[in-house]
Amino acid sequence: MKLIFYIERIEMIQRLIQQRSTGSPSEMANRLNISVSRLSRIIEELRDQGAPIRYDRQLKTYYYSEPYEIRVSVLFERK
Repeated sequence: MKLIFYIERIEMIQRLIQQRSTGSPSEMANRLNISVSRLSRIIEELRDQGAPIRYDRQLKTYYYSEPYEIRVSVLFERK
C-alpha cells in the first residue's frame, strides 16, 4: 500500500532530521531510495506544513531550528 510506504518514509525523514544525521541532500536521497528532486519536494512540503527544517552546510545535515515533531496517524475503520 502506497500510503503506508509514504508514512514510513516520512517517519525515517523525521528520525534522520531529529538526529541531525541526514547527510547531504544526495546522501539522504540515496538512503531513502529517491531522487534529490523528490527529496527537495518532500522537504518543501514539510516546510509548507510548518516544519522548521534548515540545512547546515558545514555539518552537511538537515535539522529542526526549533523543537518539532511530525506525527502521522491513520485510522482504518469498518462501518
